[in-house]
Amino acid sequence: MRKLFTIVLLVLTVLIANAQTQGFVEGQITTTPEVMKYKMIANVHSGLTDHIGINVFALASPAWGQIVVGPTYTKANSTGLFRVSAGIGIQVDTASPFYSNAYVLFVENKFSFFAKGEIDLKGNWWYTTSAEYALTPWYSIGIQSEKYGITGMKNVFSKGRLSFWTTFGYKIDVKAWGVQSGLRLRL
Repeated sequence: MRKLFTIVLLVLTVLIANAQTQGFVEGQITTTPEVMKYKMIANVHSGLTDHIGINVFALASPAWGQIVVGPTYTKANSTGLFRVSAGIGIQVDTASPFYSNAYVLFVENKFSFFAKGEIDLKGNWWYTTSAEYALTPWYSIGIQSEKYGITGMKNVFSKGRLSFWTTFGYKIDVKAWGVQSGLRLRL
């Protein structure tokens, strides 16, 4: 896990040096009456041209780690953007260490939508999706659903590059109500 984390930091450092870099680092916690899990996430998109770029995503938790790299296509205008990406990665799973993922991001004025799916060579899959609408410059409301996470109403509070979000809803895999929250710093 330490080697994976070192590789992630090296790749992220190179990508962040690019002037067209966007991304975030985030800490997340998910709680139910019986479970509390946390994870750290880093995501960096570096534009190589106006439309083509590369995306690096890394996740680390006490029991899990993964990194994925892949190309992106972005179409942006004055009111928003549309981005798609697909990648291949490696995860901490000796039975099936390789996996692939794809995501789509759409932002238009005050509305944003994000969906991402992953699958490994054994057919194990994961997804996350989120839709948000900015009611004010500092507050957005939306919905979120994540396999192994919470499905429910999402609230986002933002100030500059820092945002805090929380989703109250149902954790389907353990059949319990819970809360999933994150603290995000945009690069």
